[in-house]
Amino acid sequence: MTASTAKDAQELAKAKTLEKHEELCELSRALAVLASASSVSREREEFLRLVKKEVFSVKKF
Repeated sequence: MTASTAKDAQELAKAKTLEKHEELCELSRALAVLASASSVSREREEFLRLVKKEVFSVKKF
């Protein structure tokens, strides 16, 4: 009976570990999406800054 209980506990621990791993993977994917969106936003801002700079420099001529 003790071996069965130990095996059950081991299987439960394994299942919890797998669940935690899946949660961390999901969190990692979410963070990657946020980082990607942030990067796109910064790139867009930089592009708009360059466009505005060019527009104003063209108006001066």
